[in-house]
Amino acid sequence: LQIGEDFRDDLGYYRRVGVRKYFMDVGVRPRPASFARHGVREMHPHLVWDYYEDPQGGILAKTLHSGYTFFMEDGGYFEASVNPRFERLDDPFVIHPGDAPIPPGSYGWTEWWLRGQSDPSRMLSVEALGKAGGLWSGTQRTVGATLAIRPNYRLQLSIGASRTAADLRLGPGSAFVASIWTLRTNYS
Repeated sequence: LQIGEDFRDDLGYYRRVGVRKYFMDVGVRPRPASFARHGVREMHPHLVWDYYEDPQGGILAKTLHSGYTFFMEDGGYFEASVNPRFERLDDPFVIHPGDAPIPPGSYGWTEWWLRGQSDPSRMLSVEALGKAGGLWSGTQRTVGATLAIRPNYRLQLSIGASRTAADLRLGPGSAFVASIWTLRTNYS
């Protein structure tokens, strides 16, 4: 996929212009009978890799998600993954209001994720995420959870919270805590 500098992104589908993107999404989905008695319907080792470069072939960014998911018989899942990342900044980038900007340069880090969800067809279900590892020039720890309420098959209400504690190691004032709350309604 190549997006030129003059591309008009009127609908906001692409965050970057003047880039070439390569992507790969591969995995297998074995269903060993021996796992069914433990409630596991399917295993899913997978790779989802995105690689961005500028028109001259210089690397801009990459995300190399490598995960292993267990899909349960009841519709829930559990996944462990490792996510090496790279970003090249040509301009200073402010990640959190009031903090020092991240200076231009090349940054590589690795995130380790654990996430899962209980049976989404139940009246109450929970989704959780834990993330640890690097973040730009420093470290992060993120936890999040979402509670979904499904009073009937057409309506779902959910509330979620996510908290990230990060230290960018850029000097005084570069450590922060950010919390995000979400409310969502789905009707079909």
